Amino acid sequence: MTTKKAKTKKDEARIVYETLKSMRVSDSHWCKIKRACAQADIPLDLNGLTLITNLQKISKRLVADISTIRMFISEKVPASKMTGAQIKTVVTQMGVFCHYSTFIRWFHKLGVEYNALTYYSSNTVALVLLQAKVYAVKQKTRIGATK
Repeated sequence: MTTKKAKTKKDEARIVYETLKSMRVSDSHWCKIKRACAQADIPLDLNGLTLITNLQKISKRLVADISTIRMFISEKVPASKMTGAQIKTVVTQMGVFCHYSTFIRWFHKLGVEYNALTYYSSNTVALVLLQAKVYAVKQKTRIGATK
């Protein structure tokens, strides 16, 4: 008679992560994700793992440097909700000048429609500002960039 192995919280977290990624991940990949979450104090629940997968959609390298990202987000993102126009203003104040379609694309990557009058949650604001920061870094390192 064999007994089934009980699912632990860690096993459930991995299943949630694999469901969000829509694929099975290797043990080494999962260990890196757990380590990054532990360093940044991100819980291994649905919200935390959704944040990780959204960061990976923006840039794969962001997950490795998640502690500095949390500091950036805590500086720029208010606790309250912001409108789309306010987000655009903050992006401009950060020194990121992009085409309107690029700005809208950052929202679409997160599965959210952009509207200047709509209020967005702090998580959405944080991810959009993070995409703006990544965009600015990519523009500066581009060969032949003027800025």
